[in-house]
Amino acid sequence: MYIPMMKTRQEELRVSKELNYCFSDDIIPLFEILNEIYEKKYEIDEDGNHIMETIPGKNRRKSILKEKTSNDIITLDKINYIVNKSKVFIDYFRFDVNKYDRQLDINSMTLAYKLNNNKDEYIKKLKDTSSYENMIPVLSLKKTFIFSNERTIEIIKELQSLKISIAFRIEDELYSRYKDIIEKNLRATDYLLYDINEQNFYSKIIELDELKECKTRAKKILLNSPRRLKCANKEYEDCCLTDLIDNAVAKKYIEYDLDGFGDYGGLKDQLPVNNGGSNGTGAALALLYSYKDKSFYSFCNSDTSLGLRGYQDVINNVLSYENVLNPNNNCVAYIKVKTMVTQNRSGSWSTWNNIALTRYIHQIYLETGK
Repeated sequence: MYIPMMKTRQEELRVSKELNYCFSDDIIPLFEILNEIYEKKYEIDEDGNHIMETIPGKNRRKSILKEKTSNDIITLDKINYIVNKSKVFIDYFRFDVNKYDRQLDINSMTLAYKLNNNKDEYIKKLKDTSSYENMIPVLSLKKTFIFSNERTIEIIKELQSLKISIAFRIEDELYSRYKDIIEKNLRATDYLLYDINEQNFYSKIIELDELKECKTRAKKILLNSPRRLKCANKEYEDCCLTDLIDNAVAKKYIEYDLDGFGDYGGLKDQLPVNNGGSNGTGAALALLYSYKDKSFYSFCNSDTSLGLRGYQDVINNVLSYENVLNPNNNCVAYIKVKTMVTQNRSGSWSTWNNIALTRYIHQIYLETGK
């Protein structure tokens, strides 16, 4: 089983919509929800027509949006539409500010920030998934976000009373504290998501041996974030398998009697930041996963002064490796790259995040998820 972990940002949602045919019991996406999605509603006049306003400095007019209310929230409906009602994990995200080194843009994740400080609202959000048969609520415990053992059992039981399946996500440092709860309270239809974050797989052998001995009935999934947050684009190699992303979890999880693994599909575990733009500079990087090697091919123009213009050379190199990375001519990521060439475009930073994630999920689908 593979679990692609994604934030609810535009590119992750776009990829999920395009690849929803890949999702099944073998590939179940997990969404870390940062913010609510609202239905757009507009001010109307007594005849039912949109009320318009003139845009300052321009000659055109636009409809006036109504102020958002809680009644306009369509987050779960939107996700359900995107995945075409496939099975999906719903993880209402809470974050430790100290984990993410840069200045975070709280306005881009107001829900996550709210849930950081409101445990009752967090539990309520998890219970809201009960209206959707295909959604699996994820009770996520982190070093900075825990419940007492007694309250944890209560929450598990409350969610189980509403859902056929729930997931219990836990950082590895907390496992020993909650081991007894995991073994006694999770059902065969539930999931244990054991998260080692950015830690190297081989540094966790002792802990994984302990996890192997865990007597829980739940399916055991190992989560990892192998692309390090602090590793800059310019550090990656060009035209070769990169040593900077150790995807050992994808290769070795089965040796520990685990039922699957999850990761961010070639992306970083990154949150929105203030002044996150590149000011036109930065190293152009393409990461294309090879299922055969369980590793990433890296294509990098390390000249940061070029910025997005550096992708012209990157694209040429990506296409020169097509016989290696797309021998059966069935890679949807390569279709995206060729379309850009036809349209004389080189894409944006988000475009290449889209391509990396698309390639990763589709590679696993071609090999295991059909």
